[in-house]
Amino acid sequence: MVLGRSAHLPPELLFFPKWFPFNVYDWGCWARQTIVPLTIVCTLRPVRPLLFGVDELRTGTAALRPEAAHAPLWTWAGFFQRTDRVLHAYSRRPLRPLRRGAMRRAAKWILARQEADGCRGGIQPPWVYSLLALHLLGYSLDHPSLRAGLAGLDGFVLCEKTPDG
Repeated sequence: MVLGRSAHLPPELLFFPKWFPFNVYDWGCWARQTIVPLTIVCTLRPVRPLLFGVDELRTGTAALRPEAAHAPLWTWAGFFQRTDRVLHAYSRRPLRPLRRGAMRRAAKWILARQEADGCRGGIQPPWVYSLLALHLLGYSLDHPSLRAGLAGLDGFVLCEKTPDG
């Protein structure tokens, strides 16, 4: 696999029934609560400009690395390599009505699993990714779910005072 190419999980995976392989309910609670919001974040791929450069992180070695040959189709590795290629192709040209419906379902799914205190079982990744996903979908910071989530997250932050202030 070429460095920099990531796996893609579309939000449409929420449409898989519980009996279907690789549905979100095959994973642990913490994993699915992380993956579902990540499907939104990775689909929308937000970009924020940096006020500084990161050129030192670019080594140029990725261009020198040849893409790995595909494993035989009848192996699990071959199956997943080809599935990944199909998912990447679909992500470039999704069926728009299906994608919109999947994003709506994912948002409902995320909102339904937030606890009363705004947290996600006290587990940081699903908590942060859920806040990101909902905000990327247009939920304002004043929305009750985001407000509760941010307030709950503040409860986990420790602030130490320095001797000088």
